[in-house]
Amino acid sequence: MKKILPILAFLALAGCSTENVNDEISLDAKGNLNSQNVSQDAFDVPSLACGESTTNSIPFEVIAGPSGAAGGFDLDWQLVANETDPVSWDDTFCEKGFASNNNNSYALASNGKYPLLLEELIVENECGTPLACGMTYAFRVRAKNEGGGLKKSEWSPTFFCSTAPCETACESGYMIGNKDFSEIGTSKNWGWAHEFDFNEVSGSEEREIHHKNGGLGGFVTISWNSEDQSITVEEGNNVTITHLYVSDNEPMDKNAPGDFDKTQTLEDSDGHFWVMVKAEVCN
Repeated sequence: MKKILPILAFLALAGCSTENVNDEISLDAKGNLNSQNVSQDAFDVPSLACGESTTNSIPFEVIAGPSGAAGGFDLDWQLVANETDPVSWDDTFCEKGFASNNNNSYALASNGKYPLLLEELIVENECGTPLACGMTYAFRVRAKNEGGGLKKSEWSPTFFCSTAPCETACESGYMIGNKDFSEIGTSKNWGWAHEFDFNEVSGSEEREIHHKNGGLGGFVTISWNSEDQSITVEEGNNVTITHLYVSDNEPMDKNAPGDFDKTQTLEDSDGHFWVMVKAEVCN
């Protein structure tokens, strides 16, 4: 009579067989083997880097991932209002393919780079708004498939590049005061005059500078020091004083700003004086 080994008896009672055990072991080994030899079937996602832009030029580079982009790459671009609003790639946008079978230079090695100028793409493809200052464009890029090789990559995240900011025009501004200069005469060149009275105690006062249209442009600070009896007029951000009137006398004439010299520090014996300021305001 045959003896059944304890382990086989247990398997027999459990409804299993030694063949099933071997099959499971074999399948597990194959799984481990396959997981160790999984081959990449698509290119890594490329990226994009902005260059040093000007008011009418946006240079940038397409940068391949570690797998390279042997088949070349696809590029999409569109004008956007800013970098914070969501960008939709479902609507109208510009696109261009750079296939390596048309131009070998489009085949990128691992982490290889290809330089481009957006203004040239806009002209060549007749797609996109001509560049000007303060414009932002959104981009996305992907690696093309390689015939008989890797498949195309996924699209990259959206990248943003901008032209240089527009220069801000500097306009004339005037310090707001308690006396409207239009009451002095027919000329409104000076805007306002203001009476300061520090009551012989050192102090300072910040006054608003307004554009001709009335909008706030910046600030100036008028200070008086009782020790040396000095008056100091300090320019705030975006404010450049072009003409300054400081006097014990209340202005009564319609003198134009050019009749007074720009002066940053004056003296007054009791801290009671009048000031008028004309400035260039850049904001």
